[in-house]
Amino acid sequence: SLSLSITSFLRNIGTGMRFPKKFLISPKRRWFDNLQHFRKEYVFGRTPGELVRESKLRQAAGSRIVRLSARFIWIRRLAKAMALGTVGLGYYKGVGLTLAEDVAYAKELSDLPTTAAPSNAIRSTNERGTKAAVDASYPISNIVLRIGKAIVHVAIFAGGAAMCLIVGVPPLTSAALTTLLNGIFHHLVVRLLRDPYMQPLDEALAIGAFPDWAKCPPSIVSPILFFDQPPEMSDMKRIIEQHLPRYDRFSSVPKPLSLGIGWTWEKRIVNIDDHLYERTVANDVDFRKAVADITLGPLNNNEIPRWEMHLVHNKGGRSALISRIDHCIGDGLSFATAFQGLTTDLDGKPIPPPPPFRRKESAFVPSLSRLLDLVSATASVVTLPLAPRDTPSILRPDAPLGSTGTERTIATLPEVPLDLVKRIKNEAGVSVNDVLLAAFAGATKRYLDTVESKSKDRHMRALMPVAFPRKRHTGDEEWSAGIANQWSFASLPLFVGKDLSRTERLQKTYEATTKLKNSPAVFIQKMVQDSLYNLAPLWISRHICADLMGAHSLCISNVPGPQQPLAVAGKEVVAVEVVFPNVIPQVSLFSYRGRVSGNIVVDASTVPRPELLAELFGEEVHRLAIAYNCK
Repeated sequence: SLSLSITSFLRNIGTGMRFPKKFLISPKRRWFDNLQHFRKEYVFGRTPGELVRESKLRQAAGSRIVRLSARFIWIRRLAKAMALGTVGLGYYKGVGLTLAEDVAYAKELSDLPTTAAPSNAIRSTNERGTKAAVDASYPISNIVLRIGKAIVHVAIFAGGAAMCLIVGVPPLTSAALTTLLNGIFHHLVVRLLRDPYMQPLDEALAIGAFPDWAKCPPSIVSPILFFDQPPEMSDMKRIIEQHLPRYDRFSSVPKPLSLGIGWTWEKRIVNIDDHLYERTVANDVDFRKAVADITLGPLNNNEIPRWEMHLVHNKGGRSALISRIDHCIGDGLSFATAFQGLTTDLDGKPIPPPPPFRRKESAFVPSLSRLLDLVSATASVVTLPLAPRDTPSILRPDAPLGSTGTERTIATLPEVPLDLVKRIKNEAGVSVNDVLLAAFAGATKRYLDTVESKSKDRHMRALMPVAFPRKRHTGDEEWSAGIANQWSFASLPLFVGKDLSRTERLQKTYEATTKLKNSPAVFIQKMVQDSLYNLAPLWISRHICADLMGAHSLCISNVPGPQQPLAVAGKEVVAVEVVFPNVIPQVSLFSYRGRVSGNIVVDASTVPRPELLAELFGEEVHRLAIAYNCK
């Protein structure tokens, strides 16, 4: 009776869930005996006659669920076809270098000149780890390796299609397995051939992370070193020539691969003279205009490695060395690493390397709350571009990106003593970052209350780039792996409520940043960010970036710099700033020699009197000090 009950139960399940009854309940047949029936039932579909017989059986069963399931058969077939199409698109983008690209690349290598070489030390540093220098000597072996790589990728794809169409493995399972195998094989071969592929974020920054209608300024980071007495250009050229081209990305240019399958870094021989510029101005007014013209415009030449340096002599005040570096080369920590060799202490001795960057993390203890935090963080990150926009304001009008204007202007923030900020931090039990964020939130509230028609309760957020730790590399690996973009955005509220005191604003800022530090949201954001740029079509990823930026009021970054005095070519660096024009207002803070300096880059057509916002920031820091009795 027990076996009859089980058989009856399985028969009902088989009828309701559309499994072959013979496949489930026949005691005389084994799994492999029903393979042909399984393929006919699920892979190639049913014939019209079979559908009629199956419909009669369902009607006889009298189950409403069974009758409804018959209506979804074409939806299931459509989903299967879409899955197969997704697999095909994935292989088109993810297989790697195609045969045509391999042959073209090998031809380029065979045509490289072998006699024209510079008469300086750059050639030896450029050829260190250069794939082109190695492959040019073995073009035949290079072609064989790459053709073999393409054949193996095609074989893996054919195996996945066979699993789906012959054996009966579901399409999504086949896609997952073959994509995983292709990814593992591609990763191993890339490491073997040392192909300098660009990472997804590097590629997005190189070709443009926003749609054209957003009218985003070029993603150029501009660190500025100020001098009372500037160095000589000849000394600067000698130092840069000895140090900077050793890094692969400072001696390479982004190059697209054929058929839209990605971008790569192409090595170039660096001519330092192509990257250095010099000018002289008469006074501070002309100096500020020259700084704005240099930092807010595009690079002069994108056909050479994407960096340049401008030495601006000011006869009436401070001079400056302005470095301009495309963001696709690396992030702030990368630039600090690369530029360390350009500076010394005041006695001319090399600056010791900073300790490895480490982010404070609590030990992971598996628990239900941790799982809930993971689910909540994932949901918040995925839905962030779709979240409600901030309250419209002068800083972020209720208009599409790029529709208000493209002219940017720079407002310099007053320098703030870092010791004062640390005293506030210690008294309030928060971090330096919390103090600066709360001060800028208070300045933003006062600024909007002044320039807008009436005061109101506002909802405002800021995007903050968060850097990730990276391994310290030595030897040859230092010149390639040490420079990268390892960061993602974090969304933080700006507490600009009408009824908040300064101490309450600082406490709420501390609670928000603490919640973010204890959440996996930043790591999930980076995973989503890399997956988006790697898998989604370019127009989709660009629109998502525009939605993410457009939903926030501003972007703010705070970079801690060295606190000991630095010198370049024997000349003392008296101050440091970083300028970065963005598609929304960008605030850049930098600490050096016990002072916090910075600037804000805004749309000149929509933000009136940005210098007022800068002044209010300095006032808010001092008023916070008074509130905590730190003066």
